[in-house]
Amino acid sequence: MTATKIAWSIKIFAGLSSCFSPPLVPSSSLVALILPISSSCVALAASAKSPCAPRWAPGARLVRQFLTESVLLAGIGGAVGVALGWALMLGLKAWIPPLLLPAEADVSLNSQVLLFAIAIVVTAGILFGIAPALQSMKADLVGSLKEGGRGGTTGINRTYVRNGLAVAEIALAFILLSGAALLIRSFYRLQQVDPGFDAANVITMQFPMTSQQYPDGPHIINYLGQVLEKLQSLPGVRQAATTGALPLQGWPDGMPFLIEGQPFVEVAKRPAAGFKPVSPSYLAAIGMHLKKGRWLAETDTAGTAPVTVVNEAMGKKHFNGEEPIGKRIRIEEIVPGQPALGPEIAWEVVGVVEGERACGLGDTCAGLYVSYKQSPSPQQALVVRGAMDPNHLIKSIQAAIWDLNKSQALPEIKPLEQIKSESLGENRMRTVLLGTFAGLALLLSAIGVYGVISYSVTQRTHEIGIRAALGASTWEQLMLALKTGMALTGAGLVIGVRGRSRPHANLIQPFVWRQPTRPLDPSVRQYRVGGGGCSGMLHSGPQSDAGGSLGGAPA
Repeated sequence: MTATKIAWSIKIFAGLSSCFSPPLVPSSSLVALILPISSSCVALAASAKSPCAPRWAPGARLVRQFLTESVLLAGIGGAVGVALGWALMLGLKAWIPPLLLPAEADVSLNSQVLLFAIAIVVTAGILFGIAPALQSMKADLVGSLKEGGRGGTTGINRTYVRNGLAVAEIALAFILLSGAALLIRSFYRLQQVDPGFDAANVITMQFPMTSQQYPDGPHIINYLGQVLEKLQSLPGVRQAATTGALPLQGWPDGMPFLIEGQPFVEVAKRPAAGFKPVSPSYLAAIGMHLKKGRWLAETDTAGTAPVTVVNEAMGKKHFNGEEPIGKRIRIEEIVPGQPALGPEIAWEVVGVVEGERACGLGDTCAGLYVSYKQSPSPQQALVVRGAMDPNHLIKSIQAAIWDLNKSQALPEIKPLEQIKSESLGENRMRTVLLGTFAGLALLLSAIGVYGVISYSVTQRTHEIGIRAALGASTWEQLMLALKTGMALTGAGLVIGVRGRSRPHANLIQPFVWRQPTRPLDPSVRQYRVGGGGCSGMLHSGPQSDAGGSLGGAPA
């Protein structure tokens, strides 16, 4: 049992900590999984006291025997734990969604964490090997032999230590379970959030264009117009649109802006908002809702006044309660193929949309939409809404595009529903892992309580026999044993409830999505999804051209 529990501890540290960082998972789980080791060893030491009494004289030999047994068990557990950690790491690598980690991320066993875990195993083996040896050497030989002969109870101090460890196990398991329940409820509610678009029957794909083929705005505008016209004529296609970035994948650019009529601010100190060039058909293609004003029109071209549509987050955050429609927003021009920005353009706000969840289901970032005809960019993606399963349209879409340009790459073809599911990958993995650790902690704490009760019953065999001889019923004998377990469980739950206060809330807070809590968590209010929010999905300038290294149409 001891070797198995040490193995679980090694698996947690070596297999998970190298690829998953929330502090609650490795720290609390490790403590909850290591505690049964100490509890088992204390019980083992107490039970071994009597057999050691006749061998007390050769003290050095006794110490060596205890150390050898303890370190050997720890070593076996450590070896098994490393193997389990390696297997867990391989399983996580296969399970992690493709876009959850950057391509350059290397998920592997962390050598420093592995050495730390090995040090814990060795230290535990030495401490829990030498402690019972020293305790046995100090024992009262005559008292020990008499106590063993009677099958009586052990000393009060040892009982308190053993019971205290069992209570700590239950308390930590309860804290982990409450955190896991909070994350599970948060994850469920996150799935119910309206993303601001209708993902049904929508297929998406990236549409990179090289600066060699399309060096300036007119070439980009002409090519995208031909592609949309071709796609719109396909049977089964309801709407086809282009966008600088797909829903839930951030904004293509984050641009500093200044609203006319507000105090002048230098460009470097201005707030930034998402800036997305789209085709006028984008609203209908993804099913966004127009709140007021109008959407972008086909007549909004390079020769007309620049117009923009802002989302509700932009209107509420930056217009100081004023009506956005009719206001002008000054933003520096993005020049295709040029790293430097051009002169400022005054974009007139003509409408307000409910807004898609561009930065993830847990956040609504401030942003604005402009027509690709007024701000062309080679960084594009396609969105096609079909009247049927969109997967049936992939071949016809590819054929139509390659009929225009055989070298056009079309990477990352996937339904919009899949993108929505992948956006929940980090939250899903965090919830599953914490729930798994909570379950393991509960299991091991149950094993620890079982060991304490079993040992207590064994030590009270003589008392139980006397009670049976005096006519005690089976139910009375059973309740005598259950009282110990119920008392330990009750004490652990009380401590666990108290442990769900501010420190626990501070650890859980970054990983819970705006979750209103019960009175048991007074320090936890509203949370946001961890990971940087909108700031990590906005860029401070125009994007470089997408390369043409991806394969295009077959020759």
